[in-house]
Amino acid sequence: MKRKNVSIIGAFVALIGTVFFMSSCKGQADETEPVYKRTDITFELENKSGVQCSVVVSIDAAIGSYNGSSTKSFTKEDTATSGAISFNAGEKKTVALKDILLSATTNKAGCDYIHLIKIVASDGGAHSSSDYSSGWLQKGDLKTFDNAHFDIKITSNKFDIIKH
Repeated sequence: MKRKNVSIIGAFVALIGTVFFMSSCKGQADETEPVYKRTDITFELENKSGVQCSVVVSIDAAIGSYNGSSTKSFTKEDTATSGAISFNAGEKKTVALKDILLSATTNKAGCDYIHLIKIVASDGGAHSSSDYSSGWLQKGDLKTFDNAHFDIKITSNKFDIIKH
């Protein structure tokens, strides 16, 4: 009888262990929803063109590199934009963009986003609109633009945007 009780207890312990093992493996195999990391950034713009203009600042975020296996969850692209901001001649303003997508992670993988900063100035057609483009910025490079100063000028009948 003692031997039968020991085998029943052993089987019961093995069954409990198997259930815990299977549930912990299942939890690891499930992909969690991505957790997105975001940041804010500001720019100082000064209209030195001599005319009133409208300026739009935008930052595009796209997938840069993967850490771990790729996943469809990370195909999200994102754009942060200031919308059109009116600048009088000689006016200086600080423009803030909020919630810029930096990275995403799940329990299986993580990825960083690369960024493209675009600043477009126009006055409705009297001068050719022009834009400033940073080119694609790699991880961490976006912060080098935080609080950057840009001058808006007119040369050869078109707007020029110059980073200082």
